[in-house]
Amino acid sequence: MSVILRKRKLKRGGWTLYLDYYQPGQPRRFEKLFKLKGDSTDKELVEMAKAIRAKRELEYQSNNYDLPAFRKDIKFYEYAENHMKRMNVHPNYIGNIKNSLDYLKQITSANLTFNQINHSLCEQFIELLYNKVSPNTACSYFLKFKSILNTSLKDGIISKNPANGIKLKGKETLPKFLIKEEVKKLIDTPCPNQNVKNGFLFSCFSGLRYADVE
Repeated sequence: MSVILRKRKLKRGGWTLYLDYYQPGQPRRFEKLFKLKGDSTDKELVEMAKAIRAKRELEYQSNNYDLPAFRKDIKFYEYAENHMKRMNVHPNYIGNIKNSLDYLKQITSANLTFNQINHSLCEQFIELLYNKVSPNTACSYFLKFKSILNTSLKDGIISKNPANGIKLKGKETLPKFLIKEEVKKLIDTPCPNQNVKNGFLFSCFSGLRYADVE
């Protein structure tokens, strides 16, 4: 596999630096790096891009050497399919795994092998997820993918998980229930519409949906 640093002219002017990942028989992959500003910082950005290119190539080679020779060509999606058949979990969980893999297939070949999965691909995958789904769903899908890699680690297919070290950026969500202290505070809080307040409190104590109370 070769990792080539390239420069592309932008339609609105300027240039962008990117990496071109090429391996015979596999679809090309690209990684955006920096947009050149046309000033004194360009030289520094080019040097940084060269360093990243060298790092990515070493990551790939390192991942390749860490795999036993007879396991380098094990197909990831076939392994994932067998992994799901062995799982004793709720169908919704399996559905989330399949959704995760469907997104992964957008940037990989259907014949993806374990020796092609490196840290760079994992970074591209989480970036794709952030662009396609909500932050929390992206984190959930990525963790499903990472769990398959963890299982393959236990099975001796890989010697380290290339998804380790990827920082996830989920968003804090509102709680789906109120604790006792919060309900007490709600009772003591004035509300312009007493009927709405009474209906909501009745829902809290009865378990009925607010729509049913209405």
